[in-house]
Amino acid sequence: MAIIAINVVKEFVIRYTIVMTTLDVLLEIAIQQHGYVTVADARRVGVDPQRLRALALRGRAEQRERGLYRISLVPHRPHDNYAEAVLLGGDHGALAGEAALDLWDLADVNPRRIEVIVPPGLRIRRIRKDIVFLRRDVPRDQIDEVDDIRVVSPSLAIEIAMDEGVDGSLIDQAITNASRRELIGTRRAARLLAALDDKERGLSERK
Repeated sequence: MAIIAINVVKEFVIRYTIVMTTLDVLLEIAIQQHGYVTVADARRVGVDPQRLRALALRGRAEQRERGLYRISLVPHRPHDNYAEAVLLGGDHGALAGEAALDLWDLADVNPRRIEVIVPPGLRIRRIRKDIVFLRRDVPRDQIDEVDDIRVVSPSLAIEIAMDEGVDGSLIDQAITNASRRELIGTRRAARLLAALDDKERGLSERK
């Protein structure tokens, strides 16, 4: 009887250790990604994706979308929704457009949808109406990171926001702030302002 009890205890300790070790490994990733871990992340560190499902069943993680989980131990932070959207875009996703202006704190925007740049050949199934994937090749030097979130450069963020029809006054505000904070050069600011003027002139002529 004593031997059986000892074996039961040993089995419990082994299982508990495996769960805790798995959680510790995933926590290291989650802390750097606003609490989120993808199935691809798990595989990269040698964790069976089934462990993520097991953690979700135990209440230690929440499945947000297919292949994306959030570890419950990690406190929520501002911009969690942006981090989630970017991770849904895969390893090469980057925040863009109006949401990028918000993350860079360049304009008083209130994005109704989150735009994420992804490579042209990437296939992503439709996930949510509030997330839009823009397929476009972006040079590596135009991808940055703010608050642990991949995001396009201020210059490209302004350009895409302009293309997507963000209000001209907000684009002007973004250019002014980016220039003042030396996130874009004087010449680039001038070119963006000229492009904005051309666009607004074209809109006026259509009316």
